[in-house]
Amino acid sequence: MKGLRKSFGRVTALRDVSFSVQKGAFDVVLGPSGCGKTTLLRCIAGVETPDLGEILINGEVVFSTEERINVPPERRQVGMVYQSYALWPHMTVFENVAFPLKVRHMSEQEIKLEVKKILELLNIGETAERYPSALSGGQQQRVALARAMVYQPPLILLDEPLSGLDEPLRMDIARDLKAVHKQLGADAVYVTHNREESFWLGDHILVMLDGSLIAEGTGESLLKRPPNTFVAKFLSDMVLIEGRLLNSTAEASLVTTEIGNLICKDGVEYRELEKVYVGINVRQIEIATNAEHENVFEGKILDKGGVQNDGSYRYPVLLGNKTVFIWTDRRDLMPGSRISLRLPPEKCVIVPAQ
Repeated sequence: MKGLRKSFGRVTALRDVSFSVQKGAFDVVLGPSGCGKTTLLRCIAGVETPDLGEILINGEVVFSTEERINVPPERRQVGMVYQSYALWPHMTVFENVAFPLKVRHMSEQEIKLEVKKILELLNIGETAERYPSALSGGQQQRVALARAMVYQPPLILLDEPLSGLDEPLRMDIARDLKAVHKQLGADAVYVTHNREESFWLGDHILVMLDGSLIAEGTGESLLKRPPNTFVAKFLSDMVLIEGRLLNSTAEASLVTTEIGNLICKDGVEYRELEKVYVGINVRQIEIATNAEHENVFEGKILDKGGVQNDGSYRYPVLLGNKTVFIWTDRRDLMPGSRISLRLPPEKCVIVPAQ
């Protein structure tokens, strides 16, 4: 994708979006509702026409405003999976999945072999003769995946296909989807607003906001070094404490904040920044001991702790002017009491003030 732009009246859905999907990769486009991610997918598939830009699939130009090329969807060799499943209710599972092979004039024997193989890969082999109305939501989504993948297109596009499913089922189908994708070796672009899905599935994550691509990288790299405050909060619910950078080297940076001076050891030198935010993952806040001196700050317990599934206690704490939650095995912390807390320097994240 090169410089894609798309508007609907006065609403700009895509703003100069450019990125590449590596061979065999599973790329996830992540962003809030209305950020342009589904429009991007539809432009790649050919069911929406960009106002400007270029799209290449396997090196072939399928859309270009400059060259006046717009290859129709059926000739782009793209598999598409929708959130709504979009199965034909009058066809059996076998017939739904076989349809892309029939329009490609494959023999009946080849069709039977390929459909059987993909249904078994997605653990729905026993549903071949059923109709969609007789299937659960999870089974219907597996059928939709099978239909998109059965003819092994070079590119598979997935538009929030798991959003209507309960979490345990989403995880099961996500695991199967990842395994089948790896076995078939197709490139994949998957759009979602669910960050957990992006971490489960994505080899590479692209973050969109207001029609623009604002960050990309692995899940680990985006969490460790968020390039802006939106990514920091959207991907991890970080608490952002405003601060001023006092000094910075590749070994450590010192930031002064309303809760005290904090040392961050993230392996990056921030010479050109002054105003920054310190990103704190509340799960990594510890109760300080007397032996610790770095990154110790004080909080006020606001309410009694609530017991969690793992047996720990979750307390609301006033930290500066922000309310955060801490998790601890202690059950004796009382509302109104002060407590010394600590963030290990290697867990401290500096976020540019953008």
